[in-house]
Amino acid sequence: MYLKKILKTKPTLLIVYIVNKIVNRFGFTFQRSGLGYYSAKDVVSRAKSKNLSVCQFLESVENTGEGQKGRRDAIIDSIRSVIPVDFRNGKILEIGTGTGIFMEKFLDLYSPSRYESYETDVGWAAYLQSEYSKKVTLINRKPNGFNLEDTDSEEMDLVVAHGVFVYLQLIQSIGYLYEMVRTCKSGGLIIFDCYLSESLSTPLISKFREKNKYFPVFMPQKLIEDFAVEKKLQLIHSFNVGYHESYSTYFIFKKLERPR
Repeated sequence: MYLKKILKTKPTLLIVYIVNKIVNRFGFTFQRSGLGYYSAKDVVSRAKSKNLSVCQFLESVENTGEGQKGRRDAIIDSIRSVIPVDFRNGKILEIGTGTGIFMEKFLDLYSPSRYESYETDVGWAAYLQSEYSKKVTLINRKPNGFNLEDTDSEEMDLVVAHGVFVYLQLIQSIGYLYEMVRTCKSGGLIIFDCYLSESLSTPLISKFREKNKYFPVFMPQKLIEDFAVEKKLQLIHSFNVGYHESYSTYFIFKKLERPR
């Protein structure tokens, strides 16, 4: 009965289902490219129906269940307090640009000359290109989940990752941190957030389990501190902001010199 319903409404899903059943026997699986929480096609359509921008829609009453309303602006306000306006016309790289809610603000505040986006979801990558390519030289890089190989070393003035290291495997996140340092110019800035191990507790784990959320990955603060020393990064600012059942911690580092 279930398969008949899929065949009638979404035949493509049936094909994927059958192929998965076959390759599962050999220890493999197929899945949709991208790890986005939202479908680009669905969100854009619903936003237009309400005469809202995508960013406005995502922060509307309809989407406040995850505690996201006002979160972006709180983050941007904290970043703006330490990044001067003379940062304008620089080059920005973002890992996991997603819906573009942070990109939109960075374009307004700093008018970068170029914006490089590593976004795994092909739907959102296409949306970003159509929505922002007239406002900035936007380069959609093809991500591989491990590095920023299409970007030259010492190329970017600002490298950012919002809500990315909260769910990637720890080794994967550290790999990206190395790449953020590599692609950032000396004197440039690196911004990212993560869940810190120091905030972890059994009651918090229970909260995530109760809401059926199993994505959080926690990073030791000492690991970040040791990494900063190794790569000659100066901590400019750090702050906490509510995220799902807990909060993530933002770090803003300045790259002092090119690591050897």
